[in-house]
Amino acid sequence: MKPQQTLQSMRKPLSAEPVMTAPTLIDENKSKVKARLFSQSPIVSAGHFSNLLLFFANRIRNRRVFDPLSLFSGCLFVTGLTIGCSSSDWLPSFSFCSSDSSKSVTNEILIPQPYRIEITGGQYRWKVRYPGFDGILSTSDDVIIGPTIHIPEDTEILFELKSTDFVYLLSLPHFHRKEIAVPGLDFSIKVHPDTIGEFALEGDDLCGDSHPEMNGRLIVESRPQFESWLRQQAVIK
Repeated sequence: MKPQQTLQSMRKPLSAEPVMTAPTLIDENKSKVKARLFSQSPIVSAGHFSNLLLFFANRIRNRRVFDPLSLFSGCLFVTGLTIGCSSSDWLPSFSFCSSDSSKSVTNEILIPQPYRIEITGGQYRWKVRYPGFDGILSTSDDVIIGPTIHIPEDTEILFELKSTDFVYLLSLPHFHRKEIAVPGLDFSIKVHPDTIGEFALEGDDLCGDSHPEMNGRLIVESRPQFESWLRQQAVIK
């Protein structure tokens, strides 16, 4: 073998793989991470997070040697992603869910079973108290009206009767229900309306005199119509 051929053989690289310098490796990893993080939605799901970690693990595994530069780049990648996800800018948009299932709390009306409505007699008038959006009576978002009562169709309704001064009588002829309201005592009427319509609500006190102002209406409407009506009352309040 000629000396010139021997020198050329010695100069031949040991591996056909291109030699990547530190700046080249960092720039490549940075571009890959940016493409994965910002090419789609700002919400990082659990699947995307796992794919990013798998991508980086494959990048290191495909190299023949776990060189210090690869380990250092991996630490920077994981640390940067962790700090970014825990920062105040990322918290509102970071999610481990594949889809956004958040709901508007202020726009949702809860109607538990039974749906409690408080009717209180006082000064020959009925005062009707509805639970607000939270579906719980005696909270800050309660809605107070009277004497026309709205209730949703196909819902178990519990009318809780109270009085602040006299003994009153409340009658719902269509539902064949009648009950008294007594100061300091709790009485109730339970109905389950299955028909949309407007029905009579008759009230009076037991002192012997007639008080027509205690008569009202009971309106049964669909669930969407009732929720729309309750929202309007909450805005008026």
